Amino acid sequence: FNLMVVGQQGLGKSTFVNTLFQAHILDKGCLKTTNIEKTYVLLEEENVSLKLCIIDTPGFGDYSDNSFSWVPICEYIDSNFTQFMFNEEQPFRNLQVDARVHCCLYFISPSNKGLSPLDIVSMQEISKRVNLIPVIAKSDGLTLDELSNFKLQIKEIISKQDIKICDLLLKDQEKLGVSVDYPFAIIGGTYHPEKKKFGREYKHGFVDVMEEKYSDFTKISNFIIKENMIDLIHSTNLYYEIWRDKLLAFRFKKIADLLANIGENNGKTLSELNLEDDIDSNGLDNYKVYSIINKMYLDRHMLDWDPIFIHKQWDLKKSFNDLVSTQEKKFKEWKRTLFNKQNKFNDEIDVLHSRVKMLQKECLKIE
Repeated sequence: FNLMVVGQQGLGKSTFVNTLFQAHILDKGCLKTTNIEKTYVLLEEENVSLKLCIIDTPGFGDYSDNSFSWVPICEYIDSNFTQFMFNEEQPFRNLQVDARVHCCLYFISPSNKGLSPLDIVSMQEISKRVNLIPVIAKSDGLTLDELSNFKLQIKEIISKQDIKICDLLLKDQEKLGVSVDYPFAIIGGTYHPEKKKFGREYKHGFVDVMEEKYSDFTKISNFIIKENMIDLIHSTNLYYEIWRDKLLAFRFKKIADLLANIGENNGKTLSELNLEDDIDSNGLDNYKVYSIINKMYLDRHMLDWDPIFIHKQWDLKKSFNDLVSTQEKKFKEWKRTLFNKQNKFNDEIDVLHSRVKMLQKECLKIE
């Protein structure tokens, strides 16, 4: 099971993971880095083994310019999809290891001000690729009323911004016939041997993070580990199939562009392949395309899919459209000004013509 945790440093991601699996998996307060960090661990309980991979993003959102902090995360997810697809095309698929991200927990700062622009863009992009579950970190920093309002704000923003939440969350709540209780609000805690509980010590007392009246920790633990772990793995295939279809279409588009330089192969020539409508009708001849447009080739030629490139392209288009709109407004204003001047000149000409006629009449009288 591959679990990704995303959020700014200091939100308790390491503490949460250690408490969730009740084992020391991640070290607290690790150094900031732009690299994705993976931790592998084998958990065993009651003759059940779990191969767990925790993907952490320590440097997310901690820099002066966070416009594209989400890019390394999306590139990591995409690269695993690509690698999985190319491994599927190999002869010995029984040796394949599934490194795809099965679930992503997005940690939201308890600011009581909704989602930040970075949160919105990051969640939009990540939710296109993986099961996304939003989590309010350190919810003990908010009162019950503030927390309730904060949850409503986040739900409203998620709905308006078309952020796709994990379908299993919605389906489980539909079965129960109650409203969806996301985002989960959690409190970080450590294990206290004397109390035999995971909790947090305050000056005024001790809080057990497993108690539902204080934290949603039990809810999210049950959802991920006890109830939906297998479903989260299987549902990853839906995201993967969308990516795979897109990548296969891209490969055939590229081969169409390269036909002039390739020549003939044994059997059908590449020019005779169906590259648009029904790709499956080509049968095994599709592997002629795969052998040319391979992973190494795609890694060099997938600039069009680069998130930074795409967003900068959007920004340039927006700037261009704004510039065109501004110039059109200026042109209309100039046109209006010219028409006004023309009307003014016409009025002056009419006045002059009238005066000329009057003077001509006076001259006739004098004669």
